Amino acid sequence: MRRSRIASWGMAVVVASSVLLLGSGSAQAASGTFRDSRGDAAAKVDVTRVDVRYTQRRIAVRLHIRDFPGTSDARNGYEVWIDSGSTTDKGPDYYMALMSQELYAGRTRGWDMLPGKVPGTSYTDPYGSIRVFWSQSRAKNWLELAVPTKSIRSPAKVRVAVKVHRWGPGGAVLSRDHLGSRHHFTGWVAR
Repeated sequence: MRRSRIASWGMAVVVASSVLLLGSGSAQAASGTFRDSRGDAAAKVDVTRVDVRYTQRRIAVRLHIRDFPGTSDARNGYEVWIDSGSTTDKGPDYYMALMSQELYAGRTRGWDMLPGKVPGTSYTDPYGSIRVFWSQSRAKNWLELAVPTKSIRSPAKVRVAVKVHRWGPGGAVLSRDHLGSRHHFTGWVAR
């Protein structure tokens, strides 16, 4: 059984923020769309656009990937780093990923995820310590990773960095693409 309990900057940037009315009360939501050059990486890892939606309940990062192979292809890895701007560290504060069909999410030290603890024990949990959710559309070439806002302490703003990669035989990386460049964040999306 797969572990799914624990467990996503282009040259042209378009940022759109909005206030949405949800249900009988109002809640603020914000979104940003960040584009990357199409064809700057091999198909199946070529990130063309990243949409960030930040609501009162969750932060969702949708990766648009040219010829997205779907999550049943265990040779691809999808990584998202989230910076909340709430620490003095200039790097990310949180990490979420779908790697070889396994979900991971947790706090970071630098660009590395810190292991979490198995609830109610002192055992280390290599999958992290934050719940993460995912959805996909092979027909529309996207994968979405989302984390509950309260799991990352409800920051006022977020920005993300993205990497997609594909492994070959023996685990060698065949190709990879970043949104923009390695360790480069999108613009801020504020609620």
